[in-house]
Amino acid sequence: MNSAHLSRLLSIAAVAAGLALSLAGCGKGAAGSTGDAGDGSNGASDAGTSGTSQPEADGGGQTAPDAGGEPDAGGPAADAGTPLTREHASVVGGPGPAPGAIAGLHYRSGRLEGTTDTSGAYDYESGQPTTFILGRYALATLAPAARRSPFALAGSGDCILTIGVRRLAVLLETLDADRDPTNGIQLPNLPTPATVEPLSLGTMTAAQFSALLNELAPGAPVADETAAVHRFIRQVDAEEWSEIGTGDQFSTSQSATRGQGIASDGQSVWFSWTLGLERTDMQFNHLGGNDLAIPSDMAAPTWLGGFKSNHIGDLDVLNGTLYTAIDDTAANQHPYVVLYDAMTLKELSGKRYPIPASLLLGGIAWIAVDGPRQLAYTDDWDNAPGLLVFDLATFTYQRTIPFEVPLSRVQGAKVWRGALYANGDTSTKEVYKVDLESGTVMSLFSRPRPGIEAEGIAFWDRADGSQMHVTNVNESRNAMEAHHYQRTKAPLREEICPGG
Repeated sequence: MNSAHLSRLLSIAAVAAGLALSLAGCGKGAAGSTGDAGDGSNGASDAGTSGTSQPEADGGGQTAPDAGGEPDAGGPAADAGTPLTREHASVVGGPGPAPGAIAGLHYRSGRLEGTTDTSGAYDYESGQPTTFILGRYALATLAPAARRSPFALAGSGDCILTIGVRRLAVLLETLDADRDPTNGIQLPNLPTPATVEPLSLGTMTAAQFSALLNELAPGAPVADETAAVHRFIRQVDAEEWSEIGTGDQFSTSQSATRGQGIASDGQSVWFSWTLGLERTDMQFNHLGGNDLAIPSDMAAPTWLGGFKSNHIGDLDVLNGTLYTAIDDTAANQHPYVVLYDAMTLKELSGKRYPIPASLLLGGIAWIAVDGPRQLAYTDDWDNAPGLLVFDLATFTYQRTIPFEVPLSRVQGAKVWRGALYANGDTSTKEVYKVDLESGTVMSLFSRPRPGIEAEGIAFWDRADGSQMHVTNVNESRNAMEAHHYQRTKAPLREEICPGG
């Protein structure tokens, strides 16, 4: 082989080696490429989202600042040289069919970027936080989780209905492509710059929020806040119940002392009737009673200027104290809450609290206590516009929570897992769930049995799986019944909120 031929072969070998090295270094595409940085995939989301990987020019895995303007501490920046691992998640809690998919929401997570699909699904990079974006604004940067909702997007990590959550409900419905919240949320394709600004819906002024709506949805009709909030709460709090068994029917003598309310602390059950109180074990075996529980001075006609207390309604129990609703049913002018020792069923000294009659034109039929919030609740008997809220220690009136729709003939109510449950003696015998922030009213089920009269409601866990227990007078009007219900579908709130 002559020297010229050898020199030509060496040159070809050098070019080939250089080409191989160049190809080996091309694992990440240039700006605008959909290639992942290290796993060789095309960047399409495995969950069917429109997600792509972020080009290196976007920061090599650095996350956008959170809604407070600070870098998120949810995880280290993605290493462009490591394989990309995807995790699936979704954004839910909008209006429309459960669980309320929020489609078209832009996101960035490490080397992935895209929009949520029609089921609200998206892929995030394993171990990396996700920034959710509307136009040029970052709603929030959140740590990895399987499901996210407007609570988290608006910065309400404890799932309280803040002004930020209310405004986000309005914003989502205003941006919805077809302006029809009944079929879900489809957000428009808003231009999204590489660098986005933090957005705090809860701290901006009303004028700033109005300007934001006009910027993101120019000329669009603004969604009604009250309606949007009710739709959101109904989505996260709706649940389903089924009756377990055929219930318990009490004898005539038992029914005589169980005709009004029911309460339990999981150790005993308490019943009220027109004039008295009874305590039983958890199988409804009699343990004690007070047949003249209304104090004698309150029962005397001279007590209230010619009127007398003569009716005990539904009751509640907390920390060894019974809370009873006592009224003079002839005039409904003197509603009282009277406290008793739960074991002896004797009145507690100095624990009578008059309730302003101007708040209860139809009298006081029930009282429900809320230990965690240190509040108590009741409502007017007929066509009540809202829930009356009282301080639990003093029973001073605090405020009224307007009901989404007026409630009538509520005979008993209890607070369970943060919501109010009410037993209504309407023609359909509805059992309701009421959100204690928005006043959203959800009908859980009805019991349209002609002739029965709905009475009390209570909660405790039984061996048969039931948790809710309601009482009523039977069709023949000669005995009391207790019916037992199990929750068969938990609300979305218990999945998306910390601690359920």
